[in-house]
Amino acid sequence: MEVNRPVWRLKRLCPCCGQGSSLAFSTCPACGHVVLVCEEVGSVFPASHDLSSPPLGMFDDAANVCPVCRGAAVGKFRDSTAGEIQQAGFEAGEYE
Repeated sequence: MEVNRPVWRLKRLCPCCGQGSSLAFSTCPACGHVVLVCEEVGSVFPASHDLSSPPLGMFDDAANVCPVCRGAAVGKFRDSTAGEIQQAGFEAGEYE
């Protein structure tokens, strides 16, 4: 039996695509830094309650690397755990 980790999404509208629940939490495999990835457009945002900052880049751009450790391309990030999301400052009711 294979058990897959859930994909947690922010319960807010994405500033790029305007859709709700399209911002997935993603974690750097090298340092554990969490970002938000628009599943519709591919824009990557800082994991912040303030979504007004410009995107960090695109998910599939190999040059777009972790903004903290620069050790992994964002496209290699993995799905975040609930614990990592909460450590990034989000409460359980803010994501699904």
